[in-house]
Parts: sequence; C-alpha cells; structure tokens
Amino acid sequence: MTTKRYVDGVNYSDWPPYIKRLWQRNYWEHVICNGRALDSLRRYITENPQRWDFDRCNAKAAGEDRSSKELWETITGIPCQFI
Repeated sequence: MTTKRYVDGVNYSDWPPYIKRLWQRNYWEHVICNGRALDSLRRYITENPQRWDFDRCNAKAAGEDRSSKELWETITGIPCQFI
C-alpha cells in the first residue's frame, strides 16, 4: 500500500522519483519482547539520523558505527554482521 501511494505521488502530485531502491534490502520484522529491548529500539530510532555519516548505505560514510551494532544486538539478541 505504501509503495502504491508513493508511485501515485510521483505520477500525480509531482513527488520526486526514487532512482534506485525504494525499500531497504534484508528488512525483517522483530517482536519486541521486553522493556529493555523497547527502550533500546526507541534510542536506535531517535539517534539513527545522527548515524548517517557511518551508514553502510552512505557512499561517503566516515567509518564504522559501533553504537548502532550494540543497539541492534540488544534489540534482537542477534550479533550484528551486516553493518
């Protein structure tokens, strides 16, 4: 539904088209099972824009973001190997 609305916005409302991928690869849902994970997820979302300089999707990334890895592992319980 989101993709459909985006395409309609591009076609009928003068939205700029997205040239490459619209969605991030390897996305999957995760059940938040406790308060610690919820707090970590909230922190991850809040701080995420400030981590753009270290994001692997950013061609001008300045290096590795360890705090992002730690938050990911806290939220999911899975070691982060993709960042």
